[in-house]
Amino acid sequence: MKTQERLAFITEIAKRDANIGKTGMMKFLYLLQAIYKVPLGYDFEIYTYGPYCQAVMSDIEYAEFADYIQVAPITYSNGISGYQITAKDGSKEILEEKSEILSKYSKEISEVISSFGKKNAKELELYSTIVFVAFSFSDNDWGKSKGEICNAVKKIKPHFTIETISEAYDDLNHKHLLEIDKTQDR
Repeated sequence: MKTQERLAFITEIAKRDANIGKTGMMKFLYLLQAIYKVPLGYDFEIYTYGPYCQAVMSDIEYAEFADYIQVAPITYSNGISGYQITAKDGSKEILEEKSEILSKYSKEISEVISSFGKKNAKELELYSTIVFVAFSFSDNDWGKSKGEICNAVKKIKPHFTIETISEAYDDLNHKHLLEIDKTQDR
């Protein structure tokens, strides 16, 4: 997918979810690509806070520079600092220009926001890591039992309890978000 198309996705997500930050945007784009098969073309790897791709951060900066979005520092009620991404008036141009591709994937954007929009950054870290591990296990034929996946996530994310990981896994599985189709790129 071309850069301008990816910028349109970032802008559209910011327009639809006013409470999204940089971590949330990173995870939403990963989940769109991994679960919902939107061919964004990002190359994610596992990192401190779950799946990460430097190109996403570059695209966020570019979208801000192009005046499609605003990235503002914010301090939450719990005292933790972060960023809030909102669509700007200048976003109308790219959203109109790329309306065809956004329309094509409108359902997927809605589903990722519906499924993950109320999750905080820590929850998104966990959920996206579970997806990353589950799909990696499947891609490499390493097995895919719940126990194997949860134990692998625990090794990567030791600050989460196995119970918390298991509950998040069950939530994803219940929503059929861990169904893996090997014919699609992630």
